[in-house]
Amino acid sequence: MVTEKKKSALQQIREARGLTRRELAEKSGVNYRSLQDYEQGHKEIASAKGDTLYRLSLALGCTIENILELGSLDNGLSQRIRSYCELMLVERLEEKTFFSEEYQTYVRVKMNAEGCALVFCYRGEMVQLPFTARVTKETLPWMEDVIVMTVNSYLRSRTFADKFTVEGGKLWNEF
Repeated sequence: MVTEKKKSALQQIREARGLTRRELAEKSGVNYRSLQDYEQGHKEIASAKGDTLYRLSLALGCTIENILELGSLDNGLSQRIRSYCELMLVERLEEKTFFSEEYQTYVRVKMNAEGCALVFCYRGEMVQLPFTARVTKETLPWMEDVIVMTVNSYLRSRTFADKFTVEGGKLWNEF
């Protein structure tokens, strides 16, 4: 029976950022071979110089603790770092504006207290539609389609309800 080797924190974070080892080496100034040794467990990341850890954390947009803790302990940190990496991807989505051609409205992704929401205007009303999706580097390329389809679906149901709702909030077929 072949067991799959657990990925190091460094490798998990790097992959979540969509970087190759070579790109991380260039971005951080850390030797490529050292990165490879840290990721494959030939060298213990905890024994790396502080300067090396600092440059890696800057290049990856995380804390040194994220790189260290996940590699040596797994007490829920794997999930936390995955959530953190997803949050970073959501932040990339927040920087963009999406457009629904069908309803001629612009859509933004915003983080709020409950999580993530799609924010757009419908008949002069600002709508915050809760949005739950697994955002990974693999899903990121088609997330725009998912966002627009989600908004279109919501607006179709709102348009239908607005069209067929009469006084008192009942639908025509409820009489």
